[in-house]
Amino acid sequence: MNTINPETGEITFDLHSELMSHEINELAKALVKAQGIMTSAQKDGSNPHFNSSFATLDSIWKAIRKPLSEHGLCVVQSLLPDNTLVTTLLHESGQWVRSYQKLNPVRNDPQGIGSALTYGRRYSLAAIVGICQADDDEEEASETTGTKRASRQSSPKPATIPPSPKAENGKKDIDPMTRYWQEVKAAGLTREKGVEILATAENNPSRAVDILNGMAQA
Repeated sequence: MNTINPETGEITFDLHSELMSHEINELAKALVKAQGIMTSAQKDGSNPHFNSSFATLDSIWKAIRKPLSEHGLCVVQSLLPDNTLVTTLLHESGQWVRSYQKLNPVRNDPQGIGSALTYGRRYSLAAIVGICQADDDEEEASETTGTKRASRQSSPKPATIPPSPKAENGKKDIDPMTRYWQEVKAAGLTREKGVEILATAENNPSRAVDILNGMAQA
């Protein structure tokens, strides 16, 4: 049985009864069929700081929505008062399985919670249905030749950053990512904290600067 701390709002779960319904045989049969036709989620988002790409929440839903619905499955995600993300995979029979992920927003305001929620939803959604992000090179090779291309080199190619437009005084503006790390240094924060804030801001340096400014004013 669940209990709620009236002072903090923190919820304590009886996980044994909260992870799945009493029976999941019909759900399991449907999920096996759905996974058989699911494709990997395409990496349609980018992280300029790490020169990498990732699958956005929208991309994950595009990969799983039709296979799930065709086999009587759906996913519901909700947020509890203590910032615990609940992801539930439901079957039309009423059977279900569920996962919990405690979110740790950098800031406890709507923007901070929203950023952490989007980040958590991506990982929890992909995990509960069992899909991964696509390797673009291997996906293309698999579809055209039936074989995978050689793996990418271990060292990623440096990103090509276009020059910033010139300001009125003839000097180049500082690109947003460089400015963000200057702000992190000026605030006396560690690199690890800077990476955490950037991830919460969905790798948007301008939004990350806003979060830093909000922390300074708090």
